[in-house]
Amino acid sequence: MPHDFFLSYACLDNEPAIPGRPESAWVTTFSEALCGRLQFYLQREANPFFDTGDVSGVSALTPKIEGGIDGSHVFVAISSPTYYARPWCKLERDRFIKRLGPNPVIAERVFVIHMTDVDPLIQPLTWQGEFFPDLKGYYFFREGSDRRLNTLGFPALDVPIADQNSYYIEINRLAEDMAKRIRALENAVAPQPVVEVLEARDEVFLAENALRSHADREELRVALEERGFEVRPATSLANKPAAELAAAMSSALAFVQIISPVLLEIAGAAGATYDEVQLQAAGTLPTFRWRAPDLDMAAAAANYPGFRKFAEAPDVRTNLLPTFKMDLLAELESLRAGRRVQQAKQGNEPIVLITGEPADLAAHAVALGQQLNNRALGHFVTATPASELEAPDVRGFLMLYGDSTPEKIRDRLRIVRTLAKTRLSDLRVGVYFCPPPPDMSGRQLLFDMPSFRKIRWDDGPSLDAFANAVTQ
Repeated sequence: MPHDFFLSYACLDNEPAIPGRPESAWVTTFSEALCGRLQFYLQREANPFFDTGDVSGVSALTPKIEGGIDGSHVFVAISSPTYYARPWCKLERDRFIKRLGPNPVIAERVFVIHMTDVDPLIQPLTWQGEFFPDLKGYYFFREGSDRRLNTLGFPALDVPIADQNSYYIEINRLAEDMAKRIRALENAVAPQPVVEVLEARDEVFLAENALRSHADREELRVALEERGFEVRPATSLANKPAAELAAAMSSALAFVQIISPVLLEIAGAAGATYDEVQLQAAGTLPTFRWRAPDLDMAAAAANYPGFRKFAEAPDVRTNLLPTFKMDLLAELESLRAGRRVQQAKQGNEPIVLITGEPADLAAHAVALGQQLNNRALGHFVTATPASELEAPDVRGFLMLYGDSTPEKIRDRLRIVRTLAKTRLSDLRVGVYFCPPPPDMSGRQLLFDMPSFRKIRWDDGPSLDAFANAVTQ
C-alpha cells in the first residue's frame, strides 16, 4: 500500500523542547496532528512514512528510505535552517524531485512546512527558492510582540490563544489540501509515471581541463545536471577533429570553463593548448570562465607564455567556487528561459507570459493564447514563471484567476515584487478572470491590487486595453 506522504526533516528539529518529555518533540507532534486531520478528510486511516532514526552520520540513502520516498504520494518537507544544512535531507528531496520531471511544481506533490522564515537567512538560495519559487507552503510561525518569530506549537509559557488556534487552523488547511491531492492520485485512471517524462534538456559545454582541476569540474558537472542541463562533451574530444568540437558546441546554451594552472598541450602543435582551442571554438556563445583566487599566476605563466592573457581576461571570474556556481546556475536559468521564450515567438511580436494554477492553465490558456495572437501578441505558458519573467521579449504578464483561491493569486503575483525597477517599467501585469464570474473574494481582490489590470473573459475591450499597453 502506498504511503500517503513522506515526512522529510532534520533530526535536530525533532529534539524534545523539554528534556525528558518526548511529547514536546515538534516534528513528532506535528506528524500526529497532521495524521489526525488527514484521516478525517481521507475517511480512512492515514499512512505516513515517518522515520525517527538518527541518520546524520550516514552518507547514502538506505533501501528503506528510498522505498519510502518512491512509494509516497506526496512529500512533506519541514523547512528550517537545520534542514538545508543537512546532506541527508538534500538526498531525500533530490530523489523525490527527480521523479517529477523538469517542472516539479506542476505535479503538485510537494508541501513545504515553514518552521521559520528561512529564505532570508540562508545563502545560497534554499531548495524551495530554486525549484518552487512560487510555492507558498504552510507557515507555522508568527511574529510576536517583541518582533521575534515564534514557531507555532512550540512548548512555551503563556502562549496566546490566537497562536494555539493558528497552529490547528494551519494543520487543518494542510490536511485538507493534501487529502485532495492524494485522492486525485489514487483515483487517477491508468496513472502515467512522471519519473521518465523528460523534456529535451538545454546543453551546456563544460570545457575539458587538466587532471588538477577535475574535482572542480566534476562539482560543476553534478550541479548542472541536477538543475536539468545536459553537459557536453559526453566523451573527451581532445584528440578529435575540430569539426567534432564545433558540433558539440553547435546547440549549446553556454560555454563554461575552469582555468587550470596546468593547460592541456596538443601533440604536434606549436604552443597552442586545448584549453585555448576550446575557448576559440565557443565563438559567440555566452561564456562563463572561472579560476581559483589563489591560483599561482607566476608559476603557471612560467610554463605557458600566453597564460596571463588567457587567465586574466575580463570575462574570467575569481570569486570562490561555491559563489561562482551559484551565479552560474542563476544566469544559465535566465538564458534557458530566454531561449524558451524566443522559441515561442512567431516573429517580432512581444510575448505575454501566461501563468496560473495547472487546472486553470489546462482549461483556459489555449483560448486566451488565441485571443492574444489575434491581437498581434505572442504568448508563453508556464506554471513556474520566475525565470521567464526576466526574458526581455516578455512584455506582459497575465495571471489566470479561475478555480484558484485569492491567496494563491496573491502569492503568485508577489513574484513581480522581486523584479528590478527597470524590468518592471517594461512589463504590463494583469489578472485574467476566467468564467464563471468571480465570487465576492475575487471582487475583494480587485481592490487589493489596484496596480494590476483587471481583465474578464467576456470583456473584450479590457483585453484590448491590456494588449495596447503591452505593444506601446
